[in-house]
Order: sequence, then C-alpha cells, then structure tokens
Amino acid sequence: MNHSVSDSFPSAHRVDTRAGTRARALEVAYEVAARLADISHVQRHVTPVPGGEGPLLANGSAGVALLMAELAPAGAGRTEAALAHLLDAARAHAGAGAGLFSGLAGLGFAARAVEAVCDGRTRALTASLRRALTPAADALADRVLSHLATDDAPLRSAHYDHLHGVGGLALHLLHDADYAPDPDTLGKVVTALTRLTGRRCLNGRSLPAWAVNGNPGDDAAAVLPLGLAHGIAGTLAVLCHIQLAGHRHPGLGEAIERLASCLVHHRRPAPTGRHTWPRHVRITHEGQARPARPDAPLSWRYGDTGIAVALDLAGRALKRPDLCRRAVQAATVTVLRREHPVQRDAGLCHGWAGLLAVVDHALPSTPWARGVADLAARHVLEQYRPEAPFCFRSDLGPSPKRHDDPGFLTGAAGIALALHAYGTQSPPHTRWPALLLLPPP
Repeated sequence: MNHSVSDSFPSAHRVDTRAGTRARALEVAYEVAARLADISHVQRHVTPVPGGEGPLLANGSAGVALLMAELAPAGAGRTEAALAHLLDAARAHAGAGAGLFSGLAGLGFAARAVEAVCDGRTRALTASLRRALTPAADALADRVLSHLATDDAPLRSAHYDHLHGVGGLALHLLHDADYAPDPDTLGKVVTALTRLTGRRCLNGRSLPAWAVNGNPGDDAAAVLPLGLAHGIAGTLAVLCHIQLAGHRHPGLGEAIERLASCLVHHRRPAPTGRHTWPRHVRITHEGQARPARPDAPLSWRYGDTGIAVALDLAGRALKRPDLCRRAVQAATVTVLRREHPVQRDAGLCHGWAGLLAVVDHALPSTPWARGVADLAARHVLEQYRPEAPFCFRSDLGPSPKRHDDPGFLTGAAGIALALHAYGTQSPPHTRWPALLLLPPP
C-alpha cells in the first residue's frame, strides 16, 4: 500500500517517541484513576444518563471498580476505592436487568475482579450474584427461543446482543472460571444463540432469524443489525469464544460458519468505492435489501474494526486462516481510509480508545499495527481535558453537549484501562478486554 499510517488520520498532537507516548498514556491513566477513586467526586460530577445502558458497567460505578481493581497492584488506596465503587454499583442495580453492560452479568464481572484484589472481602456479594445469574440466564434465553419459534414475534436486538442480551450474559458465564453454571442453563443460552442463525417469518417474508422489526413509520419491514455491540457480529464473536474455550454444542460450528459467511457477504462497496460494512441492512416491504450508510467505521460498536474482530475469531475457531486474513485486511483498509468523519470521542464504545484496544489486543503484533496503536493512543491523549472532572468528556451523539461519564464502555474508566494496557504492554489481570469480545492473550 502506498499510504502510511500517519497520513491516514487527522492531525494529532505528536509525541516524539513511542516510549514518550506510552509514558504519557500511563501518566494520564493514573490521573484519571486518582480522580475516579474519590466516590464523592464522581457522584458530584457525573452527568445523569436517562435510561439506556444504566449506571453499571457501561457508564457507572461498576466500570470504575474494574479500573481500580486493574490498577490496585500499582498503588495504595485503590483496593478500598474498588470496594466502594462496587458496593455503589450493587446498590444502583435495583433490578436493572441481567445484561453485561446494564445488569447482573456486568456487575458480576466487576465483583469477580474486585474479589481477586481485596482478600475475598466481596465473596458473599459475588456468590449472591452468581446465584441470581442462573434464573436470569434461563429467563433471557427462554424469551429469545420463544420469539424465534413464533412468526412475527417482536424480537429486538437487545434480547440477544452483547450489551444487554443473552450474548453478553453467555460471555460472562464462560469467563467466570470459578463458577460452574447449571449445564442446562448454559446449554439453553448456547442453543438460543445458535438458533439465531436459522430463519423465521417476519412481516410475511422468510428472513434470517436475527432480523428485528423496523421502526414504526419507516419503509423497512425488518432490519438486520450487523455490528459487534448490537448485531450479529457480536453473536458470532461470543459463539467463537465458546468454541475456542473447548465447549462443544450441537450446531455450534455450523452456526459460526453461517454467520461468518453472512458477514463476508455484507461487506460491500461504499459510495466512496472502498469495501465496508454498513451499520445494518434494511429489508423493505418489497423485499429489497438496502444497506445503511456506514458510519464511524473506526468504532468498536458498529464499525469495520469491531466486525473484523468477530471475523478474526471465526477464523481461529474454524481453523480458517483465510478468514483471519480477511479480518486483518478489512481492518487495514479501514484505518488507511482517507475519508473518515471526524472522530470526536475518546471512549471504548464509539471512539479512539476502542480502536486502541482492538489493535492492542486483537490484531497481530506487526510494525504496522504498533504504529496504528501509537497513533490511536495519541488521538486519545488529544482528547485529554485537565479541566474536566474525569479528564475526558464523552460524546454520545449529535448533541454538541459532552458528558462527564466515569464508566467503562462510554467513559473515563474505559479510556484509562486502554491507556494503561497500551502503556504497560502487559495483559490485563482483570481480563477486561474480554468484555469487548477481544481474544485472550
């Protein structure tokens, strides 16, 4: 390729050397942690988020507890801060659901990380969360299976996706090494995920089972969500994690094959001429497939880099190097693309920290990948604002207003974790990259 990595990004503040960038990344990560450690400071300055992901792992105290647990070996006082934020998250749960980023599963992931650094003082809380997860997983899987068995049932991506649905819950059960869930429950969860790869009738048409209803008033009879956070790429990635962990289930390999083929099929030329994945595909009432315009292709949540993670995992799970090569090529083309919209957010979900995490933890370690990681880190650092309560402000949409968000997925804790991992070049002991469906080290 003729383009260098450096001329493929908007101009960024330059740090002279890679070592300098990493040193600055660590400095900023520790400053963020120092501000977030004070729970009263967080409570005074957090921007309330109505509904949505909720106050847990996405944008609340569970994410801060995870950051404190990761940094606990490097500094005094962080264990107590981790405990305080975890208990705050447990109080805030109040029946928020079972999902990985908005409920029990995410709270359980954070509790396990805190338990490992606090001499077991959260063991009772962790055990109670584990006991609650089995009926929650059963109920969520039953809902998905019921909708899949019923024509025109109002299946939503939140029923099965990674952020809120059965996919994220399955990932937590898989990675909780000290917890052996009821085999019937785990089997039911995997069955729900594999059956998403079948077909069902929706608005009079035979469509992929994972199709969801279009929004009222638009011309879509159905929508096929593709992204890693809310779409079928996330389902594919979870199924690959399950297979790579050594679990066997009827139809698992075939489901991975079908979903990988589906993603390969939907990578089409954009108006610019380059191949890319749309955020979703809309199926009109006449049966026409209309890909949405690609947006934020560098983002973990919907973008090409996130979908490339799922395709790479499929290559590993199926022992198909061709899929791994496709994934790396797709990520490479995306990064080298010149026509990116301006990326204003630094966070894991929508912004530069998500790209940094993907490159740092999912792509092969090559000089090119290390160069992309350096540039992504510099773009994160460019968003640093010392006057902001948590050093970074989140850009959650078209509104010009930025949010003071302390959380993991959309806020400062996740940014600090990505900067810390980049700065230390060490595998995180809390295994937080698994929350983003990134492969194990």
